[in-house]
Amino acid sequence: MEDKSGHQKPLRQTSNTAADIAKTYLKEQGRKAVSTENIDGDKFNHISDEENVDKFNDEIETGEQEVLKDEEILKIAAQFEEIIKERDELKEQVRRIAAELENFRRRSIKEKQEMIDYANERLLFKMLPLIDDFESALDAGKKATDISSILSGIELIYNKVLNTFAEAGVKQMENPIGAEFDVNFHEAIATAPSDLPEGHIAYLVQNGYMMHNKVLRHARVVTSTGSPTIQNNDDVSQN
Repeated sequence: MEDKSGHQKPLRQTSNTAADIAKTYLKEQGRKAVSTENIDGDKFNHISDEENVDKFNDEIETGEQEVLKDEEILKIAAQFEEIIKERDELKEQVRRIAAELENFRRRSIKEKQEMIDYANERLLFKMLPLIDDFESALDAGKKATDISSILSGIELIYNKVLNTFAEAGVKQMENPIGAEFDVNFHEAIATAPSDLPEGHIAYLVQNGYMMHNKVLRHARVVTSTGSPTIQNNDDVSQN
C-alpha cells in the first residue's frame, strides 16, 4: 500500500488481544492457563485476523474442555467424600449395634443363670413350713409316750409335703405292683419268683414321681420271674 508520496507503508502489526483474553479468562476461573505458545509472539504478525480469531476460538474450546474435566473431577471427589462419610456413619452404627448385642448377650446369660439358681425358690419357700412341722414333731416325740400320736403327726406332715409338691406339678406315680414292667416309668433293680407272670412288677422299692407329663424319677422295682411252683415243675420235666 502506497502513501501520497509514493512510499509503501509497512504492514500494521496484528494485535495479541485474543491471547490476552484467553489467559485472563482461565486465570479468573482458577484453572490451568491455556497454552498460547502457538498464538504468542511474532507469529501473529504473519497471520490474518480471521486466522487469529479461529486460533483463539480453538484455545477457548480447549480451555472449556479442561474446565469441564476439572469440574467432573471435583464432582467425583465430592461424591467420594460423601461415600466416605456414609461409610464412617455405618461403621459407627455397626459398632453401636455390636455393643448393644454384647450387652444383651451378657444380660441373657445373667438372667439365665439367675433362673437356674432361683428356679425352685418358690417351691423351697413353701417347704420351709414343713421343716418347722418336723421340728415340732421331733420335740413332741421326745416328750410323748403314745406312739400312735407320733405316727399321726408324721402322717400329717407327709401329706402336707405331697400337697406342696402337687402344687408345683410333682405327683407320685400310682403303685405299680402287679403291672407289667415299663422301662419308660420303671427301673428294675432285681428279679424274684412270685405268683405274678414273668416280667410283671412284684415289689416296689422306691416310689416314682412325675412332673406334669415328664418322669422326674423312675420307680425302682423288683420284677417277677414267674411262679416258683411252675419253675420247679419245669426243672422236674427237664430231668
